[in-house]
Amino acid sequence: MAEFRDKLVRFNGMYPGIEDAQVERYFHLYNHNRLAMAAYECAPQAGRIVLIQAREGFTRTQLHELRSFWRRRAGNGYRARLVHGGHWDMLESAEVHRVSQTLRQELQRFDTQEAQ
Repeated sequence: MAEFRDKLVRFNGMYPGIEDAQVERYFHLYNHNRLAMAAYECAPQAGRIVLIQAREGFTRTQLHELRSFWRRRAGNGYRARLVHGGHWDMLESAEVHRVSQTLRQELQRFDTQEAQ
């Protein structure tokens, strides 16, 4: 539970003095949501999907499988952008520039399409 508490403080802005009972409730809710997500069948979507994928902790095969999962669900275009680091730190490192550049490009692309 100590590791989970540390992650709450680091990633969610939870305060260090949070009571154990509250951490435990959050832990159970978090795990319930993870299990529910694993059972969810994600149907193909009509819109474009942009995947910003953190590469840390994944093999090349896993990265390709994850991209294929989202590509199959993209009805109107797909773009993947790899960034260094992990899921939790891509916005806390120099990679935030790649993330913001990707978002800017997609918003500009959307604005251009809307103007036509």
